[in-house]
Amino acid sequence: MLDYILSVKYEVWIAVGVVVFIGIIGSLFKRSRRNVPPGPWGLPVVGYIPFLPKDVHLHFINLAKKYGDVFSLRLGSELVVVLNDTSSIRDAFSKQEFLGRPPNSAFSLFGVKSEYVTI
Repeated sequence: MLDYILSVKYEVWIAVGVVVFIGIIGSLFKRSRRNVPPGPWGLPVVGYIPFLPKDVHLHFINLAKKYGDVFSLRLGSELVVVLNDTSSIRDAFSKQEFLGRPPNSAFSLFGVKSEYVTI
């Protein structure tokens, strides 16, 4: 196996390096263009899931101390915004935009139709 890896031409390794570099730069620009709250970075496919301990609520308190009471993180491919204090939760649920359910909620698995309001 090692002989096969070493026998691959350097052009292939350069191409792989360029693709990885472009992917990293693209993800940085993609995140910076969005209007999302600050938050921790995750891994490309699984997001922040590998870094979550069993006591997630305590970890979210520590993340709120670092990033503020409203922060975002990726759980898999989904961007999640965490509201970590009562005033921001009250402000969010007093707005019409937050009253719907996302299209990938558990209710859609059972055939329950819900109105989803896009932002």
